[in-house]
Amino acid sequence: MSWPREAIAVQNPQAPGLIRQHERYRCEHEAFAAVPPAYAEQVSLSTLVSETRNGLSGAMSVTIIDYSAGGIGLRSNVFIPKRAMLTVVLPGVAGAQGRGEVRATVRVQRVAMLDRSPTYYLGTSLDESIEGQRAGTAFIEALMSRAGNVLSTKAGGGA
Repeated sequence: MSWPREAIAVQNPQAPGLIRQHERYRCEHEAFAAVPPAYAEQVSLSTLVSETRNGLSGAMSVTIIDYSAGGIGLRSNVFIPKRAMLTVVLPGVAGAQGRGEVRATVRVQRVAMLDRSPTYYLGTSLDESIEGQRAGTAFIEALMSRAGNVLSTKAGGGA
């Protein structure tokens, strides 16, 4: 897997000394996420902010705003606590997993409020299980295939 040349590293002005294991690349892709059933007791989303989408109950709209070999960054209007698990779905990917979408399980590693609307940045890492790594690789490859949507302007903001 090679990284897109037009992608740029994301700088985070709110945490200038933050050390990352992987270089992150900015993007803007609409997606949705839900707490996997095995973790539903730990995090419960209100029906006011979630719905059933593509067979996934409790799904909420999110925007993928950056990605790396180790995880993805999400912009969400819903607070999700650190260490919570999410299934993130990127729709509109032809032939992916036979469903026209790719899914990856991620763990929330970092949460930061971006603005008072409220909007949150959820920094996540990909599931480290063998199955999770396969799904995560397919997910990142799908994001890379959309590299034409990667912003080529100077990274900034709260990402």
